[in-house]
Amino acid sequence: MKWVKAFTTLIVTFIFWFFASGCFGPDIRYVDNTDYSLKQIYKGKLVNKDLRIVAKDGSFELKGGEMFDSPFFCDLWPGTFSRGVGDKNIVESYQKARNVGCKEVLIYIDGRSEPLNGILALSRVYGSAFGPASHAYFMKVDTNRLMTAYDGNTVVFYEKAKWEKKSARIVDGYRRNTGGTNNYYTWVLWAAYTPL
Repeated sequence: MKWVKAFTTLIVTFIFWFFASGCFGPDIRYVDNTDYSLKQIYKGKLVNKDLRIVAKDGSFELKGGEMFDSPFFCDLWPGTFSRGVGDKNIVESYQKARNVGCKEVLIYIDGRSEPLNGILALSRVYGSAFGPASHAYFMKVDTNRLMTAYDGNTVVFYEKAKWEKKSARIVDGYRRNTGGTNNYYTWVLWAAYTPL
């Protein structure tokens, strides 16, 4: 019977040690100090002098070569649009853009009688965004590529702003920064011959 008592004591000691060791492990915490608040970009410029972008509902017109006050804002960064959208599939993401408040437009090109159909996104950015693209839309479009939309292609143009993820992993009081620089779309223009 002594061996049963010794075995039971050994089992109880092991169980106690097993649970106690989990309680005294390292203190690990994750801290995210990224500014995810959304800020608006109030100014922009349509660089191409041979283009004019007009809202289908008539609410605004962007003239080539001129500065403009942002006529609307949508939110590409957080939520519905940004999940699963990247450079590889942005061209097919115009429906998602429409769902977050982007505007249907007509794109007029000097020398062409028919405008192209398009969707324009002028997005707000995270408060942690930095650099020129986080302060103004600089809309420059490759006209040769834009012309391929008359052949039945859907083409997309965009600019990205950089933003900084400020996070850290803290283990037993020692801080290790784990953030980094990312980027995401500030403006996007989809164009096609037929309505999108």
